[in-house]
Amino acid sequence: MADYERERRVREERRVEETSPVDPPGEYRRRVEHEVVHERDPAQEVLRRRAIFQRIATVVWTIIGFIEALIGLRVLLKLIAANPDNAFVNGVYDFSGVFVNPFLGIVNDPQSGNSVLEINSLIAMVVYLLIGWGLVRLIWLIFYTTEPTEA
Repeated sequence: MADYERERRVREERRVEETSPVDPPGEYRRRVEHEVVHERDPAQEVLRRRAIFQRIATVVWTIIGFIEALIGLRVLLKLIAANPDNAFVNGVYDFSGVFVNPFLGIVNDPQSGNSVLEINSLIAMVVYLLIGWGLVRLIWLIFYTTEPTEA
């Protein structure tokens, strides 16, 4: 039922006719005691869909933000020549490596001593940002609707 939902409370009674001594098996008469009709407001439906869109978009941007921050921290640590034997630095390199590895080798990274500017990581950040934007736009196309107009 698209426009409304119905809730019925039904009490079943056996049909008893004075002329027949025994009811035929399985014959019941149903009487509706109380009926509640819940109307769905089209504007509420639009607001519900927008809330779903907003939640999903927030989750997508949070994940993309975490990935961007992790890769940005990697770029910073490589740039200042952080000690890779340190547990924190090694953890950042390991976790961010999952996201950066597909982009390694696109360009050569400039070095000065131990400092490295990972241009490949910067490219990865741009690509992940575009992927996040594309996902949010796709979700917007699926969930976002305009206000219903009165006919």
